Amino acid sequence: MSWQCNSDEHWNPTEVSVCEICDTPRPTGVLYFFKSRKGLFFSWNFKNCNLFKLNNEELSIEGEKTIPLDIDFINLEISNNNTQLVKKIDLIDLEKGETDFEIPILPSFGVILENKTIKSIKGTDVKVPFKTRPKTKKLTIVDESEKIVFNEDEFTKHFIVKNVLYDKKISFIAEDEYGNILESEVTILTFNNVLEELPLQPLKEHFLDTEKISLKWNYVHCSEVTLVTPHKTYTSVEYKVDDFKIPIKTVSEKTNTKCTLYISDLIGGKKEPISINVPVYPAIKIDSFRASKNTISPKEIVRINWNIENYSKILLHANEAVFDVTLKKEFLLRPDESSILYLEIISLGEIETIISESIHIEVCQPIEIDFTCDDKILIEGQNTTIKWSVKNATSVKLISDEKILEKLPNKGKLTISPKEDNYYSLEASNSIDTWSSTLKIKIIPTPKLELITLPIAPKLSFVEVFDMNLKEKLPSKETVEISNLKILQRIAYKLKGIKKSVSYFFLSEIDRKNISHTKLKLHPDKYFFKKVLKPFKMLSK
Repeated sequence: MSWQCNSDEHWNPTEVSVCEICDTPRPTGVLYFFKSRKGLFFSWNFKNCNLFKLNNEELSIEGEKTIPLDIDFINLEISNNNTQLVKKIDLIDLEKGETDFEIPILPSFGVILENKTIKSIKGTDVKVPFKTRPKTKKLTIVDESEKIVFNEDEFTKHFIVKNVLYDKKISFIAEDEYGNILESEVTILTFNNVLEELPLQPLKEHFLDTEKISLKWNYVHCSEVTLVTPHKTYTSVEYKVDDFKIPIKTVSEKTNTKCTLYISDLIGGKKEPISINVPVYPAIKIDSFRASKNTISPKEIVRINWNIENYSKILLHANEAVFDVTLKKEFLLRPDESSILYLEIISLGEIETIISESIHIEVCQPIEIDFTCDDKILIEGQNTTIKWSVKNATSVKLISDEKILEKLPNKGKLTISPKEDNYYSLEASNSIDTWSSTLKIKIIPTPKLELITLPIAPKLSFVEVFDMNLKEKLPSKETVEISNLKILQRIAYKLKGIKKSVSYFFLSEIDRKNISHTKLKLHPDKYFFKKVLKPFKMLSK
């Protein structure tokens, strides 16, 4: 039931102290009662009203009255100039406190308990708050076998139950001036305290800002766990967590991230917050790592430079060598051989180590070329073999007036039969250089030699003529006709008349560049010495 003005249009169902339209005050106060052998005792004190009726009897706004017990209902009416409240209340509902009346109707004495059931943690002291009603003259509190008696001038607002280890009931026995007794009871339920089996802690000592912080904990006998971080609050998380991930914002330097765990016990009590600071470091950032040259000649210097952030140490690896370049931004290197370079970078806090991409520095050794042929002068129609051997080259090709042969092996040979004079160039190259070697092949026409006259000096005579190439004897005579000069290279003569019994005399190789005659004359008598016979001088006919 709600208060209202007499005017229906001003009715307001909400509980307010005045009417929102006309500011009419709402009647307030308390109606106390107590049922005894003498009857039903009432006492009251009202404000903001000018009329109070009890069972249709008009009474003052403050007073006391006892009515007989032979009735089943009471009628109440409370009003002022503009408002009124009328209520018929069953005595059974009155004794149960179920009156549904705007004005509180309460026993005149006794104890008012804020909570009839109190939850507590085992082993703690429990505070039981209460109030005594106005007509209470004596209060006895019974805690199991212990009784504590308080007189009116000793009443307090709460009672402390020490070291509660199990569930129990506490009785409050109130007595008025007439010896009437009202008993109230409160039940204390006990619960286990929060148990920390694994405290809040990170999975590792440090973290990078490119990853997530990982936390773990294990608490039992909890009703709620809340995790608070600088960037987010996580409510109703699990009591036991093996790996809780927390995002991290990018940092420019070492930063401590505070993580706090708020735990509520089984009765809703807040435990002392548990906080940890987790160090977070900025991750390694590689902007560049390069060399001034990737291909160099022997003993040439190459400049290595880099741009890296957020590191504690940098090591430069060059094949088997390692250089500490932490305090440098570049490094000069003179490799003796081709090298693979890379950086080993250790992060701040030494959390991780990163290996950079590698740089290949190629050291090209000088090109070496060996380019020869069996014969540089050929009679028309003859073959010759050119041979080559190349070192420190990646490309080899043979260039002539006739054609170009590419992608040749570094070592090889080739048989050629040029028809005319020709130049052959072998060209070898690598990443930094190109070398070449040239051979000139001379072609001469086939000469026709018909006669060789061999004058015989006194006391000297030819015994035999011998072709040293064919290992065949020629006719023993002074004049030898030779029709095929291709097979004639040298002629040997066995002579008599010198001190040693046998001596060989070799005709010099025919100078193919200058031969244009068909007959030769030899004058051995002009060229004999004591033991050595010089080559015969070739004379034209």
